[in-house]
Amino acid sequence: MPHKRAKRSAREQVKKQSGSDLAPVSHVISKEPVPKSVSRVLDAVRIQEEYRAKKRKPDGEPSDQSKEGAKKKRKTGASVDGGAESMKIQPGESLGHFNRRVENSLRGTVRDAMQTSAAHARKAKKEGEDSKKSKSGSSSSLKPPKLDPNVVDTIQTKGKPERNGPTEFTSLKSSAPRRLNDVVQAPPEFTKLPRGVKSKQPSVRSAGALQAGNLRDGMLTMARKAMLEEERERAIDHKTTGKMSFNMSYTLLILTLLCQLALAIPTSNQDDRLTIPLIRRDRQTHTLVTMQQQLNYTLSKYAQGFRAYHRNTGMRHPLDTAQYRSYTHEKRGFSTLWISQDPFKSLWQGIVSVGTPPHQFSVDFDTGSSDIYLPGVGCTQNCQGHRLYDPSASRTSRDYNQTFEFAYGDGTSILGEVYTDILSISDLVAKSQVIGVASSYSNNARVDQFYPDGLVGLAWPSISDFYAPPVIQNMVAGGSISDPVFAFEFKGSDGYFHIGRASRASPTHTALTYTPVTEQGFWQVGLDAVSVASKVVSQSQTAVVDTGTTGIIGPTAAVDAFYAAIPMSKKLGNGFYTLPCSSMPEDVTFTFAGLPLTVSDTLFNLGPVGMKTDRCFGGIMGEDDIDFWIVGDMFLQGVYTEFDFANSRVGFAATI
Repeated sequence: MPHKRAKRSAREQVKKQSGSDLAPVSHVISKEPVPKSVSRVLDAVRIQEEYRAKKRKPDGEPSDQSKEGAKKKRKTGASVDGGAESMKIQPGESLGHFNRRVENSLRGTVRDAMQTSAAHARKAKKEGEDSKKSKSGSSSSLKPPKLDPNVVDTIQTKGKPERNGPTEFTSLKSSAPRRLNDVVQAPPEFTKLPRGVKSKQPSVRSAGALQAGNLRDGMLTMARKAMLEEERERAIDHKTTGKMSFNMSYTLLILTLLCQLALAIPTSNQDDRLTIPLIRRDRQTHTLVTMQQQLNYTLSKYAQGFRAYHRNTGMRHPLDTAQYRSYTHEKRGFSTLWISQDPFKSLWQGIVSVGTPPHQFSVDFDTGSSDIYLPGVGCTQNCQGHRLYDPSASRTSRDYNQTFEFAYGDGTSILGEVYTDILSISDLVAKSQVIGVASSYSNNARVDQFYPDGLVGLAWPSISDFYAPPVIQNMVAGGSISDPVFAFEFKGSDGYFHIGRASRASPTHTALTYTPVTEQGFWQVGLDAVSVASKVVSQSQTAVVDTGTTGIIGPTAAVDAFYAAIPMSKKLGNGFYTLPCSSMPEDVTFTFAGLPLTVSDTLFNLGPVGMKTDRCFGGIMGEDDIDFWIVGDMFLQGVYTEFDFANSRVGFAATI
């Protein structure tokens, strides 16, 4: 009888006994033996310990097991998957450690490939020589004459010549090719025939055709001797002439370099200060567009400083106004600022060295900002032509774990990461200097518009976007200089950057007049008066001394009053004025601490407004959004300006 299916009641009873009819067990976090959050922390600690143990192990010293495993993988070819994993950077691994690990893993493969390639090359060369010998042997039955072994022994020795250095004359084989040094070496001596004894050798029909039977032991024919002497003299003359010409060229090159270095090497004077020569580039022709770009750039730079001051101190900068808030905005994870293009920036450039080993970069020294920026090796936009900084190539660089981004008005931006490294100006060293390394430059940082590689800010740390001390204060902290003082001296095409102690009496300038800094952010001081044509147009205001700005910018009301005192001046709008090119004012004066300093009419003239016109731009621009003056390169020409961190003051003196 066929099997009969059990009744439903029986089946239900079996399910109940086996427990298969129960509902799925719910997962309750509180009932877990180890909560997931705790397990993640424990796993992180374990992974961190493993990583530290791996870092403590010296590079290039793999264990015996790893060596055996590497050999097996090379033999069996089973390292495909492992090799792919080794080419990936591991969590928590630095870039330098990753590069060294990859190089170590590829060293054996590259060595094997080089050995195999060399073996193939040797084999191919040998086969080619063998085939060439076989062809020449079958096609020609003529053989060169051979010297008698006894004669050969008298000319050459059995020892091998040295690999390096000139070969001795007696060790040369008769069939060996002669080199310059071999020919120059004179034979030890020529055996002299006795007087009256004639050579028994027949005349030689062809130079160098020596017959073994006609040659005495240790003797050369007179023709052969004369030929060797002629070759020796010719070789000596050639070598001496070449050596003299090389020495002359080398001497001229050294003298040229010494003359250049004498003009560019930093010098120390009696005040134990370092003087850095600066390079000045010519100003560009100005247009209304470029003038507006200059003004926008300056306003944006100061907006950045005001925002950084508020973030660093928790207070609003005294010179900040509500209008500046429209220039800035915040972006997640970044410090962002809209900046316009500045076509006049970086008139003066200097050289700094960064990293270990050091690499040189040209920079713009700017007293209107506090941070340092350089283009990095990973920069992919607008960095062509600039020298690039590579943090991984420097033994002293450290990641600051901070990023930055500055957005520009043309839609591009400068962004990158922040590092610390050694920065030196000549012999003065600033250790652990904070540097912004750009991975993307803006359009206005292209080499055709911004000649230096980067920028070095020299203002106070309170306006630093990285909240880092400027390079001068860092040098004092490291003991490179005793006083946090620096100065600029601009006169015509000559510019100098002085670092060190305060200036004393100098034949290059008059006595210094000091005025205190009113707020430690920008180098802002009290401005007594601004006058033109013996008329005071502004007084009792604040001025910021800014080497990173070309012209002079002031409040609109004061600038309007200034040009109102100049005959035939005309307002173009947006704070710009024009004057007849032939009648620029000669008595534009700024007074600081009772010291009047005059701007020359040549510097005040920024150039013609356009083609076929006799009107030129005036050097002072007006702006509605500020109530202080910004004095830049136009004012600093012909003025010795000293910046003193220790005493919080600025000194002025007229150059002589």
